[in-house]
Amino acid sequence: MIKATKQDRDVAIDILVSAFKNYDIENSINFVVKPDKWRVKRMRVLIGYLFDTSMLFGEVCFSDDKKACLMIKYSERVKTTPETIFLDLKLAFRCIGISRLGKVLNRQRVAKRHWVREKHVVPVILGVAEQAQGSGTGARFMLDVNRHYKKNTLPAVLDTASELNVQLYSKFGFRTYHMDESLGFKLYFMRRD
Repeated sequence: MIKATKQDRDVAIDILVSAFKNYDIENSINFVVKPDKWRVKRMRVLIGYLFDTSMLFGEVCFSDDKKACLMIKYSERVKTTPETIFLDLKLAFRCIGISRLGKVLNRQRVAKRHWVREKHVVPVILGVAEQAQGSGTGARFMLDVNRHYKKNTLPAVLDTASELNVQLYSKFGFRTYHMDESLGFKLYFMRRD
């Protein structure tokens, strides 16, 4: 496993955009990214935002062949700064779109209400480059990630609207601790201790 530096930003964006650009299922990326002819460009803005905030408040890791990428944040490090305000505004204008901002902020409000209050790790996004999917890269990377974070005592906490992701995360030891339907769809809150 390779720990990313700021110079790896474009590599991370390329991996994760290729991993998710053809997904038309309900997921967090499709919820945030404005669905128009600039969708892939907007996805690059979103993944860039996730990279920048993960580097500020957590870390970004690659598989040894740089075909898979994981971004995480540590809850106790997350704070509002002038830099994060700038990043949030850039995301709002260049990715989400003003007309959809209320919907995205409402989802974030619901998520914050149900996240655990104790210190925790947030797996922000994990993906395998499109050309490496189905090759075992993702499975090997997950084994490396588990070994790397074995001594971590903090729970890992995430939310997802995708029932497919619930099944996938369950295979990696996550359990659903809450489900919310106030947004008109199911939002699952999961943790792994």
